[in-house]
Amino acid sequence: MTAAEAGMTDRDPDDLVRVEKWREVRTGLVRPLGEVESTYVCQMTSYDEVCRQLFAAACERGLSTATKVIVPGDGGIGLMEAMQVQFPGCQYILDRPHLKSHWFEVAEALQIEEGLRSRWVQTHMHRIDDGEVHEVITELKNLLECQPNERLEQFIKHLTRFAQAMHYNLFKERGWPRGSGEVESAHRYIPQERLKIPGAWWHPDHVNPMLALRVIRANGWWSDYWAWRADRRGRQTA
Repeated sequence: MTAAEAGMTDRDPDDLVRVEKWREVRTGLVRPLGEVESTYVCQMTSYDEVCRQLFAAACERGLSTATKVIVPGDGGIGLMEAMQVQFPGCQYILDRPHLKSHWFEVAEALQIEEGLRSRWVQTHMHRIDDGEVHEVITELKNLLECQPNERLEQFIKHLTRFAQAMHYNLFKERGWPRGSGEVESAHRYIPQERLKIPGAWWHPDHVNPMLALRVIRANGWWSDYWAWRADRRGRQTA
């Protein structure tokens, strides 16, 4: 489109420009605890749709009404709620490294001296590990009354939302993951390794077809997929 159509004021109005926009691609996986192989889903779509795909993948892996579902996630807005719709009664686990990074951001916003920040963060993290999240929230609310701070207020809301998702020592005792590193790693090698190659840009209509091929390959369905395509083509020809 022209620079004028794109709303660009630093270019000649008649210059042709390519408008680029970032879009989110969401990746998830299903893996029974104790097993090694995972089944992946990946698409440029909403959390609701990705979670529906995860439910289908879980059913294929043997999900039943007796299955205890553990959901580690990074705290993305709407993710926990979408998972709870598909997997009622699941245990959502807030990614511990993400939580720790939030603590450091709050410490900086409160202007805690750099030399004291690490100890301040570790003290609170250990208490949350032990299941004292409600006590920590109460103390932070008291701090907010004495020292109003927008970042602290946001963080209190964050902790309150995930209050049942941060008893990390208990999760460890039960053999459950305390972070979402496995799915973040999958996100790097399934969509990013192909879509974010140097100099690449994608039309939105072409993203999901490519992601479908990446998922087929990651799930070990490559030979089955091409056999299905050949059979389908043969039927159409007949």
